[in-house]
Amino acid sequence: MQTLQYDAESKLYAYISGTKLNTSVVTSLDAYEYLHAFFSFTVFSNQREKFVALYLDANNFPIGQCKFSHPDKPFVVVELQKLIDEAVAVSAAKIWIGHNSRTSNTSPTLQDDELTKHFIAECRSHNLEVVDHLIISEYGNYYSYADKGKLPL
Repeated sequence: MQTLQYDAESKLYAYISGTKLNTSVVTSLDAYEYLHAFFSFTVFSNQREKFVALYLDANNFPIGQCKFSHPDKPFVVVELQKLIDEAVAVSAAKIWIGHNSRTSNTSPTLQDDELTKHFIAECRSHNLEVVDHLIISEYGNYYSYADKGKLPL
């Protein structure tokens, strides 16, 4: 978890991309543009799956983030309780979640659906709104559960 690194990372991202730090995240495209930078797509980077949660306040402004990846494995284990604990610690009202696609296929798998369903249920029990789950490819494509009408599951 790297919530404490959020300020430095978002300032760096803002500098590189020209994004304003006070920009709200309302649409899936907003979230995609924000989250894509955290995946650092480079040669061989798609060999590992990465997962990120972006925490928002009630006005849709980013207030924190949490990332998971495993350096030695091609998959990531998402620890939902840690994500929720971090969200509560930063007083988040809303959460966007996303992960990279290790292929160019951004269609959700059954595992993606189950994770999303379980995550939504856990967040509801803590009065947190899951806004969307994005599956992002390095080629500029993404899949949005909300845009496809798949939220809530």
